[in-house]
Amino acid sequence: MNSHDRPAFELVLTRVIAAPRERVFAAWSEPAQLRRWFSPHPYTLPLCEMDFRPGGRFHMAMRSPEGVDHEFTGVYKEIVPPSKLVFTGEFPYGPADQILTTVTFEAEGTHTKLTMRQTFSVLTPETEPHAKGAELGWTATLDQLQALAESGNR
Repeated sequence: MNSHDRPAFELVLTRVIAAPRERVFAAWSEPAQLRRWFSPHPYTLPLCEMDFRPGGRFHMAMRSPEGVDHEFTGVYKEIVPPSKLVFTGEFPYGPADQILTTVTFEAEGTHTKLTMRQTFSVLTPETEPHAKGAELGWTATLDQLQALAESGNR
């Protein structure tokens, strides 16, 4: 790999969730479930439009406690239930498809090993804070995903 192939920013997080991978995958694929965990507390996800199929787009917004919406969109590139999900992401002021997220779901007995890899192809002054805050934000949201999946997604 040469230096031109390296992303401007990369984050990889792994965790084991005490729930079957079908349940963990469903939490990523169903809007009603995604609304419950896909924004770090105290943020909420009031907008969650998903065309969950390869080539389908999503449009979401995280709302801050002050009522400010942070919108983002993307395209589902690959969906292999219940083992893999790949999607692009972009912010309204950033380049198209600047973020690539790959999530894998591996069965480990009755548990799921989830690995999330997110790369930013370019960092701009507008997107750099999102990249730098990605680990904290993803850690909080994955904590919420884990709690939801381990509770039976109810």
